Amino acid sequence: VCGAINRSGETCCHRCRQTLSHLRDFNIDDLRKRKDERLVLEKVAAEKKRLEEEEAKRRNIRTAKRAAAILAVVAVLCVAARFAIGAIEKNNAYNEAALLMEQEKYEEAIQAFSALDGYKDSAEQIQSARNSIADMERAAEYDRAIQLLETGKSEKENEAYYLLMELGDYQDAKNLLKCFT
Repeated sequence: VCGAINRSGETCCHRCRQTLSHLRDFNIDDLRKRKDERLVLEKVAAEKKRLEEEEAKRRNIRTAKRAAAILAVVAVLCVAARFAIGAIEKNNAYNEAALLMEQEKYEEAIQAFSALDGYKDSAEQIQSARNSIADMERAAEYDRAIQLLETGKSEKENEAYYLLMELGDYQDAKNLLKCFT
């Protein structure tokens, strides 16, 4: 009845444990009834298994979606952190270059601002540093011309005259040039 093959000497089935005498006295209606019950139980078990598999699949999809969302957020945070770190580094470098400007280390400031590749107003700061260097050079030339004039020697006065001519409208260079005939 259960489908197992038994030896002729066995008095009970080794699979379903039913005795041979019981099996010979079987009732077809009872057998059909038990078959129908077994099929219903198998169907219920199969449906339960299918529902469990669907639920597991839905859970896996939800977990995958959550993981994807978390990974996306983490990626965005990493990119934002990278940009923030870059901005902080550039800002710190800018502040260091500005400090060099305040300390009148113009050549170093020009190099530092040039490394910033146009960050904030670094191009203007470079020009300002160059102007400051030019102003310092003009001031040194002006001071040299004044020193030469104060010596009172004519050959020194000629050199002073040419220095004042090059200075153009720097401070009172034009007024000093009026002293020469």
